[in-house]
Amino acid sequence: MGSSNLRPIRIGAVIVAAVAVMAGLVLIPSRVSAATVVCGTLTNSAVWTAAGNPYFVTCGVLIAQGVTLTIEAGVTVLASPRAVFGVAGALIAAGTANAPVRFDSNATSPAPDDWYGISVWPAAYVQLRGLVLQHSRYGLEAVGVTGQGLLVRDSEFANNSGYGIMAGGGVGTAYPILQHVFVHDNGDGISANGTMAVVDSTISANRFRGIAAWSGGPIYVSNTSVTDNGYGGISLAAGAPPAPYVRSIITCSEFARNTVGISIEADPSGPGANVATIYRNNFIRNTVQASDGTAGNFWSDYTGTDSDGDGFGDVPYAIDADSVDRYPYIAPVAGCPGGGPPGPVDSPPGPATPLDAQLTGNQLRDVTMTWDLSPDDGAGERDVVAYELYGSSTFDSRGTGYSLLATLPQGTASYRDTGAGMRDPLNHFYRLVTKDATGHTAASADQFAKYTRTVPAGEQLLSVPIDLSDQSIDNVLRGVDYQVARTYVNPAGQGKNWLTQDKGKPWGDLTTADETMALWVLVNTASDLVVAGLVRHSLTVHLDVGWNFVGYASFVSRTIAEALAGANHQTVEGFDAANPPFFLRRLADTDSLRPGDGLWIHVSGPFDWSLTN
Repeated sequence: MGSSNLRPIRIGAVIVAAVAVMAGLVLIPSRVSAATVVCGTLTNSAVWTAAGNPYFVTCGVLIAQGVTLTIEAGVTVLASPRAVFGVAGALIAAGTANAPVRFDSNATSPAPDDWYGISVWPAAYVQLRGLVLQHSRYGLEAVGVTGQGLLVRDSEFANNSGYGIMAGGGVGTAYPILQHVFVHDNGDGISANGTMAVVDSTISANRFRGIAAWSGGPIYVSNTSVTDNGYGGISLAAGAPPAPYVRSIITCSEFARNTVGISIEADPSGPGANVATIYRNNFIRNTVQASDGTAGNFWSDYTGTDSDGDGFGDVPYAIDADSVDRYPYIAPVAGCPGGGPPGPVDSPPGPATPLDAQLTGNQLRDVTMTWDLSPDDGAGERDVVAYELYGSSTFDSRGTGYSLLATLPQGTASYRDTGAGMRDPLNHFYRLVTKDATGHTAASADQFAKYTRTVPAGEQLLSVPIDLSDQSIDNVLRGVDYQVARTYVNPAGQGKNWLTQDKGKPWGDLTTADETMALWVLVNTASDLVVAGLVRHSLTVHLDVGWNFVGYASFVSRTIAEALAGANHQTVEGFDAANPPFFLRRLADTDSLRPGDGLWIHVSGPFDWSLTN
């Protein structure tokens, strides 16, 4: 699939025409007079802006793992026939109502099936806001996503031949969320091949089904209008999952003028039927209102009466030969689509705030994490139901590849990971996710961490890349058998440059250290540094004119050129154990920085060095 190191190139129509003639290819159809041409694998993170419009996809494109593509408001992406836009890394679209991000066919007269659509790999991370995707075969396809990988809001999917969206969460993962989406005039509107949530949305005028849930986990649908679809509003056709059963929930939604409002069917490939709770919905003038059991809904063709005034009909509503609604609403359900003024929109919960991680327990072998509760746990919307804690020995800012460690009930503000502390040679990173009653999730920006590294005997240059609540020098260097620790302070406003802690002396002026500082440490015997704290989502290290002795407080590997972009730096030096007596070497712009590196950086002007995790 094209070159492995391509970047978009701004190119005019005259140049393109000349290249096309020489290559014997037609690269830019007449619809594009000047374009940013994209083809092949994107191996460098990038930001696409409207200034580069339109972005012309001439062949299959893949965002590689570890690469982030951010697409800003107003960008238009036009795809050639059979082109697919693949995502193995991260895709972030930041459109608005007035300036959406558009993915469309490059044909003069676009039509369904012109191109293949956006294909999301299982471990990718995709966040789409203000996206319009049209005239493809598969729309947005994201099956078996893991971690917290797919969030789509305020977006439109239309005129796609197969389906507007196919998505579903993998087993034991946080599932995709579709909120405020308008899915219309496709083959199927939404095809759920796993767990997903559809909220505050409109699914309308699709040729076959509004939502088709064929296999995998349950679906959650609320405050959504499912109308005028050619066959079914929602078709649930999945074999009964292994016990314990997880029920699909469909509530506070409208099903109107579909051939069948809701169909609950047995999976022809296996026994049983999808298990669902369907209540407080409005069924209005569907040819067949429903094909199986539901309870507590409004049915536009119900003719019963309410003699006791409790809001429910006196006699059940017959759904089919073996199913009835024993509690049919006598009037449309107010506050839900199709039933009068809408109620308040349920928003995702506010994330919990990580406070600290510490080594605890017998011989400090455990890691205990604490946090402030979500503002919607006991307050706000009061709808938090759980906290999910994910963990990994390898850091990822979005939790990709993390495993679910624990699901904790509302009101829980701490967790102990037994055996993950001292004597465990692995690093541990923990991502906290807040979950509400409708399935919305919100991940905390900062992560908890237990960090360990083996420190050889002799002179060592290092830093500790996590934020510790106890910044005393002995805690920062916990586990290290050292004799002397030193740091250098840029002289602005200081009476001296070097601060020292010498264990052979009863005094010392190096008493504390944080993640922004580098340390020279004279180590007596090889030992393990083991600490616990927080990985901050972002932090700033101030560099003064002259030499700065700083730590690289990020778990994202970057080259010197990438990390110090914008700084007027002349020299960067790092540790080299094979280069006595100073144990330093000058680093090139192409050298990579690693978490826990100590650095000498010389700048000619003050600079606020922003680092993100």
